[in-house]
Amino acid sequence: LCYRILHELHRFVKFFRTNVTKQGVLLEQLRDELYPEWKTPTKAVSIYASGSKKAEMLMLPMLTCFRRIGQAQLLRRMIRFELGRCSRIDAKTLLQSVSTLNASILSSENPFEESPPELKKFCDMSLAVGLGDPLQTVFMATDPLEGLPVLLLLCVAMNT
Repeated sequence: LCYRILHELHRFVKFFRTNVTKQGVLLEQLRDELYPEWKTPTKAVSIYASGSKKAEMLMLPMLTCFRRIGQAQLLRRMIRFELGRCSRIDAKTLLQSVSTLNASILSSENPFEESPPELKKFCDMSLAVGLGDPLQTVFMATDPLEGLPVLLLLCVAMNT
């Protein structure tokens, strides 16, 4: 599931850089009309309507990508919950050992400084017993995507 999410994110960034950057002037105009962000614009309905109409062709691929990523993230959460529940029932000692090791690692100054393979083993064990939050996983880093906040605003405005 992690590789599926990573693949979808790469596809989204590629789509955004190839298609959305062509609409940069439109997105900049919309952002200027909506400034300041904390205040409701005077012609809000017409601004949102025109922006939604102009960005309509970009919404379907974006929503498809977000839907796929969201489904995979929900599956990851469900799997982590099941792993945690089963480990609390069937492997109490292992769960307590991994939790204690996690606490000691977090309190030490240089955890696994000289042994990355042991860190990998610990990460695998903690995932196996359902520790950690799958929604906190960082899949990739990218440069800021100009216009994404405006597109997300229009996406939410169109679907409410």
